[in-house]
Amino acid sequence: MKKGRIGYVAVAALCLGLTVLSACGKDAEKPPKQNDKTSESQVEIASEGLSYELSASGEYYILTGIGTCKDVDVIVPSAYNGAPVKEIGVSAFEQCQQLTSITLGANVTKIGGMAFFRCNALTSVQMNDSLQRLEDGAFWGCKALKELSLPSSLTFIGAQAFFQCGVTSVVFGACDGWTAGNVAVDRSALNDPKTAAEYLSDNFLGVEWKRG
Repeated sequence: MKKGRIGYVAVAALCLGLTVLSACGKDAEKPPKQNDKTSESQVEIASEGLSYELSASGEYYILTGIGTCKDVDVIVPSAYNGAPVKEIGVSAFEQCQQLTSITLGANVTKIGGMAFFRCNALTSVQMNDSLQRLEDGAFWGCKALKELSLPSSLTFIGAQAFFQCGVTSVVFGACDGWTAGNVAVDRSALNDPKTAAEYLSDNFLGVEWKRG
């Protein structure tokens, strides 16, 4: 009788051991939890097919056109082929009727002359905190563009940058220190988005704006 009990206990212990081992095996095969740090490399979301050319210095790229890109909401990358994209070239998106919005990459410092000339469908421009210059006629004829925010990094706005443009509200990130031609622009005027838009698109349209 004792032998039977001993045998029974031995078999039960063996089964329990196999169950534990099986459970441990399952835990080992579980995928890592969502908060586990595996690969944290982030992929930048940007439009593909845009055209670029290398700057004369070979240090950065200039976006020169829409290329084969079919996006209506264009996102400019911060870099291309390992080098920063620092400029939107002259007439880069001239009369690009598909374009409804543009988001600048983090490294863009300049929007070239006539860059968005008569982009009739353009309604939104998301600038970055690195942008320094808007060249002459940059948004000439963008009649659907109603609102715009200019970053505090901006120090130059070319003549007729907003000629025949539909802007009715412009928010300046920095209102101090602006001159339009030879006239010092009143800070309080630029604090009002409606007045700022009138100054840029009418009152002081034909002169260069500078700050600092």
